Amino acid sequence: KVANNLGKAILELNSEKLLVRAENMDMAGVLTASTAICCAANVAMNIKLNNIPTETENISAEQLLLDRTQERFMLVADAENIPAIKSIAEKHQLSCEEIGELCEGRTIRFFEGENRIAEIVPADLRMGVTAKEKKQEYKELEENTTPDFVTTIPEPNDYKEVIKLLLDNPNLKIKEHLKLSVEDEGVGSPSDAQQGMLLPNGQVVSFTMSGNSRYSSSNAFIGMQIDVAQTVRRMVCSGITPLALNNCLNFGTPADINVYSDFVAAVKGLSKAATTFNTPVVGGNVSFYNESSEQGKRTAILPTPIVGMTGTLQNRKNNMSYMFRNKGDMIFLLGKSRNNLAGSEYLSTIHHIEQAGIPYFNLEEEKKLNAIVQHIIEKKLVDSAHSIELGGLFFALIESGMPLGLGFDVTSPAEIRLDAFLFGEAQGRVLVSVSMENEEEFLDVMIE
Repeated sequence: KVANNLGKAILELNSEKLLVRAENMDMAGVLTASTAICCAANVAMNIKLNNIPTETENISAEQLLLDRTQERFMLVADAENIPAIKSIAEKHQLSCEEIGELCEGRTIRFFEGENRIAEIVPADLRMGVTAKEKKQEYKELEENTTPDFVTTIPEPNDYKEVIKLLLDNPNLKIKEHLKLSVEDEGVGSPSDAQQGMLLPNGQVVSFTMSGNSRYSSSNAFIGMQIDVAQTVRRMVCSGITPLALNNCLNFGTPADINVYSDFVAAVKGLSKAATTFNTPVVGGNVSFYNESSEQGKRTAILPTPIVGMTGTLQNRKNNMSYMFRNKGDMIFLLGKSRNNLAGSEYLSTIHHIEQAGIPYFNLEEEKKLNAIVQHIIEKKLVDSAHSIELGGLFFALIESGMPLGLGFDVTSPAEIRLDAFLFGEAQGRVLVSVSMENEEEFLDVMIE
């Protein structure tokens, strides 16, 4: 609740143009926030530690400076705006205290009462040209040479048994919708991206996350691109405009050349995908030294980069759910099915192949697909849209049909093996449903 109120307050303060700067205090608290502000504006600062709100008494100056209590911002504003800022904070049930001022000079001075207890040069705490650069060796990126596995594994005899086994896979568990609110315009229905805060201008902030250690362990460069592409695709399938991304890159010890090579590949993949989709990286975190120990042997985790994407639902009438709406609607698959089982949960669960490679992926095809999906949603030609990911087409169909208890009847192409058609995780595909009234216009758009 506090985080939600804080977000609303910051948005309102910005919309009222009451702030000069707002600095998040999540890392090393007052010390880091004040340093960032002074370095950005090339100013000095006086901080009164006694004015900092605390929940307990007798907190030391060191604790006050380094405390990482979440949901706090350091704000910079003109003095004449302070009453308005405090009024907005009070409206959102937040404390707001004046703790210092900007001044001329080159240091930050911290006071307890009238006593100056510390003084630092903010530039000394800032990483930049003075930071040491460690030259770490790494292997150059390799192209994806993953086989499709279709030619090397047998096709199952009993697809019902395959489906039963896949449904028991924890990675593919279908979450039961305990409560489903379906409004006329679709807002509130389950979608590929989660909807969050309502902005003052009527737009809705939305978000989604993606990460797949199986993909990244096979090829971190492409795996990272797939993570970004999936978050963008989910946004677009929900009628949302993707704006920016955050990330958390989780790896083992960077002293291991293989681990560091995967890290470098992931960063380069992140850069390529973010540039392609015009979704800037606005934040992130790197977590190294993630290992387990068994009988004295240390083992690094699989490369596990996670991407978080945020965007805005600019027109609530364009909100799109992944659930099938009406009996009799036509189901269409946008994007090509591939004779490819690489990287799939199917290979892992049914054929016990853990080093399953990485599925088919093409960044430019993703971009074209997103433009098509965005167009048909804006034209109101589809009743649902769902990104095809883990578990392949079959699980996308189940997820779309379950909320309203609708089944489906699909035809597989003769040139694609049935298990690859149903369970392959080739990227660049979206499942949509179209009413009979819109089918002709929908097909005309697809032909164009």
